[in-house]
Amino acid sequence: GTETGQVHFDEAKLNDQQIIDQVKKTGYGDTVTGGSTASEKLAGHHDMSHAGPDEHAEHARSEDEEHIRLRLRKFLGALVLSLAVLALTFAVDVPKEREIMMILSFIILAYSGREFFAKGIPALLRGRPGMETLVALGVGAAFLYSSYGTLFSEMGEEYFMDAAIITMFILLGRYLEARAKGSARE
Repeated sequence: GTETGQVHFDEAKLNDQQIIDQVKKTGYGDTVTGGSTASEKLAGHHDMSHAGPDEHAEHARSEDEEHIRLRLRKFLGALVLSLAVLALTFAVDVPKEREIMMILSFIILAYSGREFFAKGIPALLRGRPGMETLVALGVGAAFLYSSYGTLFSEMGEEYFMDAAIITMFILLGRYLEARAKGSARE
């Protein structure tokens, strides 16, 4: 809920850097803050160790609002472009429509869906696949297959719409989740 964790350890056996390295391997943040020594707390964002309770609450609220706005921007970008891909798939007939859908889908995946690839592929390589891995593999495979067919062959099927719509709906879920977490923290 707070996206932080506390670590208590024997300094004779471990040091801060070893703990940070292990946290990084699992895919979480690595900023050390708080406590009487830097080794007492690992947090995901900014050093607020000298702030009072009101400053902590205001900082958390500010980060929540920024995170929610980012989620909304990514979702709305994917929504607009997905609607365009949907229109090209079913309603509009234009020359080079597959190439246009490929470009629009690429923009969705590169901007709005980048987090799935940035987190999912490294998690797979670490042997700890999760939701991001599933999304990255699914939409990535659909996009690559459709791109190959569009650029190098005359295959009948393309899945640009599927990659775009799946990404957009998952981003909607992430936006709603961010809003709910922000409300719960408030």
